[in-house]
Amino acid sequence: PLPPSPSPPSPSPPSPLPPSPSPPSPSRPSPLPPSPLPPSPSPPSPSPPSPLPPSPSPPSPSPPPSPLPPSPSPPSPSPPSSPPSPLPPSPASPSLLPPSPSPSPLSSPPPSPSTPSPHPPFFPRPPSPFPPPIPSCAMCIDVLVDVAHIFPPYQFDASTCARIQERISFDINKQVITQGLMPLVQNFSVDPNKCGPNKVSICGIFASEDDAAKLESWAQIQAEQFWIFAASGVCEPAMYGYTFRITTDACMAISTARTCSPGPSDFPFCSCLRNRYAT
Repeated sequence: PLPPSPSPPSPSPPSPLPPSPSPPSPSRPSPLPPSPLPPSPSPPSPSPPSPLPPSPSPPSPSPPPSPLPPSPSPPSPSPPSSPPSPLPPSPASPSLLPPSPSPSPLSSPPPSPSTPSPHPPFFPRPPSPFPPPIPSCAMCIDVLVDVAHIFPPYQFDASTCARIQERISFDINKQVITQGLMPLVQNFSVDPNKCGPNKVSICGIFASEDDAAKLESWAQIQAEQFWIFAASGVCEPAMYGYTFRITTDACMAISTARTCSPGPSDFPFCSCLRNRYAT
């Protein structure tokens, strides 16, 4: 009985079977796990004394065919193997996620400091209302003739009024430019509405009271040497006894007067009546 027992193990084709699994290994890495399984049965093979163990070896070849069916369906074995592998990355993924949200909250705060920027505009606003307007100065120069109980009474006519207004207004408007003063708000001008039988007014508006004050001394000289004569002209006998005056109501103080009276005469060399309307 001993000779027959060794014969079966020798012809056992299990040895050629191992090469068959080798081709699957190059085909794909997934079959590699089944290849380690054959080594596990190798330990029983070294125990030749016991004939019984070899008998179970035939079932061992049966497992190799079984992996063949799974090979066509690699997806099924891959899922079980893949779950463990993603597990380690899963903790890594949460670690990566926190950093990404962390910068976003940090970036949002920067807008908050930008809010103080609107405060600076408030500073320029106050200075704008500060500059006060320069007050102008309106004034009139009045030329008057005293009312006398003389017949017939003397009165300013339209031509005399226009002559007085034209002379005084022209002189003042020109002097403002000559002295380099601020332009007049309203020029002195001829105005028939300001002509009366006993009063002629010449009105205008200076840019400021200071400008008017700068003309005061000049205007006083003009009134004494020129303007009063523009009003009275040559004192004719009809004007004897009348006094002509020039005054101002504001901005500058001007005052002068002239009374018409007959002057001395060297001819004829006799005493003559010089009364009004005497012949």
